[in-house]
Amino acid sequence: MVGGVANLKNFGVVPYSTIRTQLQNSYTQVAADMLAGKPPMPGFFITNERPYKFCSDEFIGNLDCKQWDFGANQQEIVNDVIDRYKNYFVFDAFQRGRLNWTIDHYYQRIIDRYFSHFIEAFQFYYFYGAAFQGSDLSDDLLTASMNGLNALGEVLETPEPGAHCPTTEDPTVLALPSAPTGAGACLPGSASMNIQIPDGKPYYINFSDDYYYRITRAGSLYEKLAALYTLTSTQAHFYRVDTFADANQYAINFYSVFKDEMLNLLSGVIRDDPSTYGGYVNMSGSTPPVYQPTPVVDFTRYGQANPPTPDYMKQGALRVATPVNKTIQYFAIGLSLANLDTSWDSTLDVSNYLAVSLKGSKEDFTYAPGTKILEYTHPQSGLTYRAPVVASDATGSVDIAGGIGARTIQELIDITGQPNVPATMPAKYGADFDNKPLPDWYTAKSQLDASKAAVAAYQGSDATMQQTLQTNFQKANAIFQFVDQGLVSYRVDLLNDIRNFRQAFGY
Repeated sequence: MVGGVANLKNFGVVPYSTIRTQLQNSYTQVAADMLAGKPPMPGFFITNERPYKFCSDEFIGNLDCKQWDFGANQQEIVNDVIDRYKNYFVFDAFQRGRLNWTIDHYYQRIIDRYFSHFIEAFQFYYFYGAAFQGSDLSDDLLTASMNGLNALGEVLETPEPGAHCPTTEDPTVLALPSAPTGAGACLPGSASMNIQIPDGKPYYINFSDDYYYRITRAGSLYEKLAALYTLTSTQAHFYRVDTFADANQYAINFYSVFKDEMLNLLSGVIRDDPSTYGGYVNMSGSTPPVYQPTPVVDFTRYGQANPPTPDYMKQGALRVATPVNKTIQYFAIGLSLANLDTSWDSTLDVSNYLAVSLKGSKEDFTYAPGTKILEYTHPQSGLTYRAPVVASDATGSVDIAGGIGARTIQELIDITGQPNVPATMPAKYGADFDNKPLPDWYTAKSQLDASKAAVAAYQGSDATMQQTLQTNFQKANAIFQFVDQGLVSYRVDLLNDIRNFRQAFGY
């Protein structure tokens, strides 16, 4: 850029006082030469032009005008923003005695200073990628877009700090144990991994001990909300362009290009299923385990007809649980339906993947012949929920398993089972007191009824037998309550949450 390393010496930053002194000395020399009758020397004072482009605030949002950026191209700019977001966490997210620090300012700061650059790179790729297909500009914008999307996904994957291990509630995922022993404890003999800042972050905010308390630390929940807002925003902004006048032209979002990848991410958040989007740790081998974020768009798989198996899907890799509550779920559902369900683009709307209805109700649909419909009847209420299976795109690098609604109903079908057909569930749903796969709902209910009947039928006076029967009943009851409330009711409530959001948005 400057014609060689030797020329860099002319571009050093010097104090203004030095420039002023040089200028004064030059004019003094000119005056002395004129008094002596000598012609002034041409070019007596030259300030070398620095190899930077000046851009003021009104040009912010242009392709080559970014606030606080470092980098010679879009990929370098985005990577620098990612690094600064991570490295400045300990300074930005903690109050550290600052009276003007607030959680609202922190939330807006990470959007304005960090996350906005991710969506800006994609917006320019969306406009210029096809026109400059195969060029350095197009490739640079595409790589920057993928890096930005993966960075936002990494925020949503953020686990809590602490020692993670496979637990009895889900032996296929590394999670913080909810109890030292019994249900929710680490599996006996399982390996654990301590995840700390910056890979893991506290989920909730922290307060001071003062009577007039202050928030002293932001939680990753607010970062995840900011990531969801950025991920689902469709409002593109370009300098010197009236985007309001032609809104459909500037309704740009990652969903427009990376639809299946976005659906997989949002589905994992909405269904609280880290096995589909969470970070991972390779617990096998002799090398120490290291936490790795799972990419939303995998560079090794994207656009490949027969993609290789990535590290996070290989044997020995365990996904890491990330905290998800109703706050995150509701924002994910609401923002998706509000922003990604638009007629302003040519992408299949997200509501098709969130299509859940109650059979026979006014909200129910009539589907075309040949459409695969999944139905689930709740074993206690008798209500039947329906959802269509929507296939993944041919170009997608992930399997969306029919969509968010269909995936949830399929899980309910697997968890509930069939009457009078004893069966167990897949290992990912947890283990019983003997570390064996849990029975499905009908089997757990049958075992509970049988143990309860055995207690009622026993007429003897053997204290040991009475205690054994009572212990069996308590175990059967604990298993059934976990399957019924922790697995079945949780997902039925989610289906009803989706239905309520759909009704609120007019679907």
